[in-house]
Amino acid sequence: MNTKISVFIAAIAFLLLSATTAEAQNVYFKKNGATVFQSTISDIDSIIFRTPELYAIDVSKDTDADLLLLHNDGSYAIFDYANEFGQKMLYLNSSINNTVDSTILVVLYDNGLPHIIVYEDITVVCANFNGNKFDALIYNRSEEQEPYYYWGLESNIDFSELINSSFPPSLKSDQIKHAIF
Repeated sequence: MNTKISVFIAAIAFLLLSATTAEAQNVYFKKNGATVFQSTISDIDSIIFRTPELYAIDVSKDTDADLLLLHNDGSYAIFDYANEFGQKMLYLNSSINNTVDSTILVVLYDNGLPHIIVYEDITVVCANFNGNKFDALIYNRSEEQEPYYYWGLESNIDFSELINSSFPPSLKSDQIKHAIF
């Protein structure tokens, strides 16, 4: 009987000691071989994988716009390829629940590069795209200041590839999951 109690106490002690010295198991999320996120497995109660879906809807029959791109997260873009002033326009909003005031308006050059960007009281005018550089004028209507001028702003985009392209670009089927035309 004494031996059974000793074995039981030894087993409990072993379990307690091993539980306190056990290393926590981690899960690692990697991109290109580098860890971008790490967490202890015991801190995770579920993993949800979402596939973003983009819906393209021809709205030209019912509105002045031409195309609505709607993402399943609620963000959207409305394209108007030839408004009453002959301009190509793009309206962007991060949520269908946002007000129109939070919409970003982009007036486009014929090749699709941005010409004028308006968000709330800020207006940005872009011009002289060359290589990965462009010029910009930034004006804040809420401030009583002159506009700011910037020449030769650098970008990680090579505009020379886009300058002679046509707009709107063709939509690839792998980019849009559902098209309603």
